[in-house]
Amino acid sequence: MDPGERLVLIVDDEPDIRTFLQDMLEIKGFRCESADSGSAALAKLASLEPDLVLLDIMMPGMSGIEALRHIRERSDISPAIVMISCLTHPNTTLRALEEGADHFVVKPFRVNELLETIEMVLDRRDAEAS
Repeated sequence: MDPGERLVLIVDDEPDIRTFLQDMLEIKGFRCESADSGSAALAKLASLEPDLVLLDIMMPGMSGIEALRHIRERSDISPAIVMISCLTHPNTTLRALEEGADHFVVKPFRVNELLETIEMVLDRRDAEAS
């Protein structure tokens, strides 16, 4: 996996988290875009083709689960999606996975854990595509 060829869309309503994730991923060589809501993410997806979407669940307006559902309903894009949330109830994780998330990471997360998850999900997508 060459991170420099990978575009990650970071979707979180908290600016500090978006900035932290973007800085961390750019240091690792990923290209990043960000959105502060589910609806903003859907608008950006009209012009971007991200390899991966990091998607928070709890956001005002459209929740991450709703945004996930809209993304998976589109036939023109199919990015890997990793949900990130402080919600730890098993039903939340199960619902995200049922709606089409590739993985689920609980906040607060360890940086290495998130990076390993991103690599695993992208590698799995690459293997499925070839």
